[in-house]
Amino acid sequence: MTEYLALVRHGETLPNILVEQQAQGLFYEVSGSDETVTLTEFGVEQIVSVGKWLAKLFTKDNPIARILVSGYKRTQQSADHIESQLLYKPERKEERRFDKRSYGDFWNITYRGVQELHPEEYERFLQEGPLRYCPPGGENYPQLFARVSDGLADVTKASGNHLIVCHLVVFLAIQRELEGHEDEHVHERYEASALPNGHVRLYKREHADEPWQPVDLVA
Repeated sequence: MTEYLALVRHGETLPNILVEQQAQGLFYEVSGSDETVTLTEFGVEQIVSVGKWLAKLFTKDNPIARILVSGYKRTQQSADHIESQLLYKPERKEERRFDKRSYGDFWNITYRGVQELHPEEYERFLQEGPLRYCPPGGENYPQLFARVSDGLADVTKASGNHLIVCHLVVFLAIQRELEGHEDEHVHERYEASALPNGHVRLYKREHADEPWQPVDLVA
């Protein structure tokens, strides 16, 4: 029986709107913490539409067996709204290996902010490059790739249809793993915000020992 893996980027948040506007300043205006950022009204509309589309694809006869979300409010909210459109209740798990990349002490600082407020770190960033550089208390891309790969391996071992509601960089990291993209490709597409909020990607396999194959279907 064909099994599916669906990836969904969470719905729109206020930082998603402001990121380009505030990139020339020193900080991004985010209240609370990155983990507590919630969806905008439009973000809710986006993800409800995704939920309706997924409900048509994954019916009671071919249900989503398991939904995995990060520890961030916006992915949890998105999963809630998707689940509200289904006629059944899948298993739900918080999977911290699918958290977005941690920027540590620099979680709300722009590139300009690092350059002006932490010139020694900015110089290290230039020397090591965007893939290898690890901000204080944070992680670099190889570390992100390793934990996402580890989490994905557990999903691949399980049977049934799976849905991962995640962040842009995690979405791209999973694509890298399943579609063979270069590391630089992930960084470039992340910096360009290449996938919109609410974007969906599907993969399928006929047997558990086969690799996931992309499906040319989008919401």
